[in-house]
Amino acid sequence: MHGGVMFKGVLVGIAIMVVYIFIPVVHFTWPISPFISGYVGISFVKNRNDSASLRGLKFGGWIGLIAFVLSVMVGLFLIAIFDIGSNKVPLVWICVALVTLYSGSMSALGAMYAGLKNEKAESRKMDTI
Repeated sequence: MHGGVMFKGVLVGIAIMVVYIFIPVVHFTWPISPFISGYVGISFVKNRNDSASLRGLKFGGWIGLIAFVLSVMVGLFLIAIFDIGSNKVPLVWICVALVTLYSGSMSALGAMYAGLKNEKAESRKMDTI
């Protein structure tokens, strides 16, 4: 499964996470948004040649990469705009690393869960036929 095949699903996943940040009603549920983005976003990936676990890991990797780029940009913005002392700059980069790891791993888990659930449903259909 190539990156281009996952592109639509990853965009949907990132959009879900951004919406959860900016809409006040669901703002408090942002910590679960990477899982939801993986769960929903992987359904837009049509190529299902890999196992659910491998698809989930690839999806989580792409989400993690995009989260890394976005959080680095936010970190640089915060350092440039606000008067952050040199002793607090490492804290910004620790937060960048944590956001990246959390987003990637939770979206991978959501994608794996959706994939395993889908495979189980398909096997039940095959058993009834």
